[in-house]
Amino acid sequence: MSKTIQEPLLYDVASAARAAGVSSRTIRRLIADGELPTVRVGLLVRIRLADLQSYIDAHRSEVNA
Repeated sequence: MSKTIQEPLLYDVASAARAAGVSSRTIRRLIADGELPTVRVGLLVRIRLADLQSYIDAHRSEVNA
């Protein structure tokens, strides 16, 4: 029987930064600038995986070869 490892739906700032390959400071700046939406869970700030992926997709640049 194989176990499937499932991606978390919500990331904290440090985990989102690691997943995106940027610093925590960059993630905090994107949140403060309103470019990356967050989910509040009590006092905790979390980033949805789907929102992180959407941000990355929207800012992807095409390379002209």
